[in-house]
Amino acid sequence: MNRLLATLLSCIIVISAMAQSATTVKGGDALQTQLVNTYLKAKQMGMSDTEIKNQLVKRGYPANTINEIKKLAQTKQAYGSVSASVSSVNDTSLKAQSNKRDSSWIFKTPLEKPLSPYYGYGFFTEAFLDYAPNTNMATPESYILGPGDQINISVTGLNSKEITGYISAEGYYSLPYSGMVPLNGVSIEAAKKIIKQKLTKIYPGIATGATQVYLSLGEIRTIQIMVTGEASRSGTYVVSSLTNLFNVLYLSGGPTENGSLRKIQLIRNNKVIKEIDFYEFIQNGLMKNNIRLEDQDVIHYVVYGKRVKLEGQVKTESIYEVKENETIKDLIAFAGGFKEDAYTKQVTVKTKGESQLLVKNVLANDYANYAFIGGEVVSVGMIDQHYENRVNIAGEIARPGVYGLLKDETLKQLITRAGGVREDAFSNRGYIQRKMPGLSVQMLPFDTKQIVAGKQEDILLVKNDSVVIYSSNTFINNSFVTVSGGVKNPGTYNFTKGMKVEDLIAMAGGFTIDAAYYKVELSRLEKNKSEVLTNQVLERRKLSIDSTLHTTNESVTLESFDDVFVPRLLNYRLLGNVKIRGEVLYEGDYTLEKRDENVLEVVERAGGITPFASIADIQVFRNELRVGTDIFNSSMVMQKNDPLLLLPGDSIYIPRKNNFVSVRGSVYNEQLIEYNGGSFMSYISAVGGTKSTALLGKSYVQYPNGKYKKTNHFLFMRFYPRIKPGSKIVVPEKTLTDMKGISVQDVTSVATLLTSLVAIFSILKK
Repeated sequence: MNRLLATLLSCIIVISAMAQSATTVKGGDALQTQLVNTYLKAKQMGMSDTEIKNQLVKRGYPANTINEIKKLAQTKQAYGSVSASVSSVNDTSLKAQSNKRDSSWIFKTPLEKPLSPYYGYGFFTEAFLDYAPNTNMATPESYILGPGDQINISVTGLNSKEITGYISAEGYYSLPYSGMVPLNGVSIEAAKKIIKQKLTKIYPGIATGATQVYLSLGEIRTIQIMVTGEASRSGTYVVSSLTNLFNVLYLSGGPTENGSLRKIQLIRNNKVIKEIDFYEFIQNGLMKNNIRLEDQDVIHYVVYGKRVKLEGQVKTESIYEVKENETIKDLIAFAGGFKEDAYTKQVTVKTKGESQLLVKNVLANDYANYAFIGGEVVSVGMIDQHYENRVNIAGEIARPGVYGLLKDETLKQLITRAGGVREDAFSNRGYIQRKMPGLSVQMLPFDTKQIVAGKQEDILLVKNDSVVIYSSNTFINNSFVTVSGGVKNPGTYNFTKGMKVEDLIAMAGGFTIDAAYYKVELSRLEKNKSEVLTNQVLERRKLSIDSTLHTTNESVTLESFDDVFVPRLLNYRLLGNVKIRGEVLYEGDYTLEKRDENVLEVVERAGGITPFASIADIQVFRNELRVGTDIFNSSMVMQKNDPLLLLPGDSIYIPRKNNFVSVRGSVYNEQLIEYNGGSFMSYISAVGGTKSTALLGKSYVQYPNGKYKKTNHFLFMRFYPRIKPGSKIVVPEKTLTDMKGISVQDVTSVATLLTSLVAIFSILKK
């Protein structure tokens, strides 16, 4: 935890220095955002402003730096962009560090770097600036101390003491009661021995083991690393002293497209001490040259040497960088080897000649000897998808399928290898389908039985032959017979030789309960071979079969395409239901008892009418339409001599008595008027007469029994319908056509009248 806090503090210090000059450094807003995020993370971990300020002052930075950070944090109020600028601080030491990069940033800031076509460069494509050394690990014994490192000493046992201090810029560590101890350039292991020796004079118990001394690394110093050459982000990096070579390679974003991954140089004291081949890490995960960096180390990306493109049927297609003496064999190893369907015996190499391009075919034996000049394209092809020795056998064979053709194998040998022919194989005929040169296909017929018995000359097979053994079922006519009528499962059934009528009825589930099995009808096509059309096509026979499927006469054997019909009993079925609703005692659905049952009989079965029924207005409906007949005659007596016979599905409705007359339409006061036996016009007068827009000549009356009656005309006279209790008078309104003038009907009436008058005058004159 202490080390993580120390890393955060170190981060704040360095980013503060960069933020001081944010207005002059490109990307200053981004630095300000990162600065505030770091400060806020430190606060979330429980560090107070005073603790952060003390660490800043201890490092020699102005005390007001913390105030500038707080201003930015207060302006931001959340993780986001910072609009406020950082106040300028007149500290030359801070400004001098403004162009340095810091690997201890803890934010995950993705780098906008496009995908590279070169192998290994994609490792850096989605790099994040938080790829820093692990500061939570135990202090390595080989760590070399230097100015700025914090050393924590714990004395326990007989004596107890906690000592914390920093190695000064001159390389000395202040040890209480022992003076200044030189620790610059000393490993942790050696420092333990030196400090233990110094403290023994103060705490004698150390020599006897009664007192123990423990040394650990607290805050870690920062070092400066230079990244030069063909680097994506070259410059000076301020990093933790625990940083190793691969940390900075990752931080720097890798090489540019002109940079090399095969020869990355680590320079120390103006000498190249290591050359790193990054392919070893990508290929095998090995970091053999991943050494810890020292202050002022230089990482240099040289320009690439040779590149070769590998494409086709390999596991990783890409552009690879190759060293001297690396061959096609090495290139294929870089790609992870061939794909499963690759043609491995030869590759195609496109290279340059003296003035034009060249194509070379390199055999597998030369893969390890072909050295590259750079710029080649190596293509790995795919094997031919056709089979070298495939034959197929299908049909009535024990184990049909695809087989590998053996040397000089014959048809009989293949049939034997496939388990032989089945019992239902058609023994007289089979064939081999063979593809000939070009697009033609040849069929080679054979006698299956003769081939198997060795009595026919055997046939030598070739690759891609397809052998077919016919089934005897193929040559059986697909005959059928049908049964319909009073059987449980009527339909079409496969015909089998020897099938009888009783067998077909049994296959159809037997007779239904209403089957007239004593008069079964059999229809059979006449096999007339005459070349002249005949009138008689079917032969029809009547059979008598009892319910136990025994014929009362000789049983008949069926032939293909026979049709058997079982009639149904004439009277063994329900006739259907009728509905009765309205003013009857027992509404419901009643089953017809006889074929000539009439309305009145059903009304009587329903208990008769109620005292409120208007029996004269009874209505009958069939298929949702009213039946246009009167149950009562003009004397209001039931017409028993000519009753209405009902059909299944009919509906009867008996309305309730209604002693009112309804007047509606183009009248002044639509209303219900109590029936008084008056005329049509008396009811019109009772509602105030008609409006000016009324079309009285087309008025009509709807009676309670559902019938309608319109107003009739003769010359200039009108005859209005009679009014009954429950009637509805409707006076329609004139349309635009009616309002324009005299109607055609009126003109016709006038013309008829004039013609009649002329005729009368002519007769009288004579």
